[in-house]
Amino acid sequence: MELFAGAGGARQGLHEAGFQHLLSVEMDKVACSTLIHAEPASPVLCADVGTVDWSLYAPLEPDLVWASPPCQPYSKGGKRLGAADPRDCWPQTLEAIRVLQPRWVVIENVKGCPARQWGSELRKNFAWAGHMLLNAVDFGVPQHRKRVFVCAGPAPLQWPSPTHCDPDDRFLRMMGRKP
Repeated sequence: MELFAGAGGARQGLHEAGFQHLLSVEMDKVACSTLIHAEPASPVLCADVGTVDWSLYAPLEPDLVWASPPCQPYSKGGKRLGAADPRDCWPQTLEAIRVLQPRWVVIENVKGCPARQWGSELRKNFAWAGHMLLNAVDFGVPQHRKRVFVCAGPAPLQWPSPTHCDPDDRFLRMMGRKP
């Protein structure tokens, strides 16, 4: 299941990784239309994540909940109000996860989001939670797009190693990784 699905970028990647969407939730009507036309067989709920009765979807027993809550509350391009920003949807995300009880969770957001706090909250319901900052350029995307991934599940994940990067990258050397 995907929360805050947007126009389907993560959905496409998850599909290519072998996941079948049980439900994509997005409140923007134009984005919902894009999702429906892109993959008519995958259910789309055009609704605000905070208004969904998740108990109706819990019987689907999702293996994974992917959420990309609005980043404006944490983005350096905004006022960085965090939880005080009315667009902060972390509480709604956490409630959906609590009710759906997936095996795995992936939360994607901007650098500056409270990843440690979110991980601590997820650890209350999962055996493991962690986070990492990844830059899309290190994986062959022709743009610098840094995103924080907070993941939780029954066991630690192995974070991906960059496939495209500067071999002299200080971070990689520090992590003991080679490109």
